[in-house]
Amino acid sequence: MSMAKMKVLEELLRSPDEPRYGYELMRATRVKSGSLYPILDQLQASRWLVAKWEDLDEQAAGRPPRRWYRLTDTGKTAAPAAIHSYRKRRDGNIMGSWLPRTAT
Repeated sequence: MSMAKMKVLEELLRSPDEPRYGYELMRATRVKSGSLYPILDQLQASRWLVAKWEDLDEQAAGRPPRRWYRLTDTGKTAAPAAIHSYRKRRDGNIMGSWLPRTAT
């Protein structure tokens, strides 16, 4: 797990039943598109996320259709545990990296 993936999962967990689209997730997480979309693809491949294209008349709406992402039941269950594990590992590494070494 990366910091970017953790941010995306945290944002999706804020409203786990609400569909979100890519640009909205980029603004909320500050994860750039070059990282965001591969993360969304990975989460979809892991079945933590489902995606669906918006049914939209581009001419009438004046914009292209959005791809909506929503956590699956598996994602809702697995994401909090993955975030917790990531933070625990990260915090352990941070703490261990600045502690002075003692002579043996």
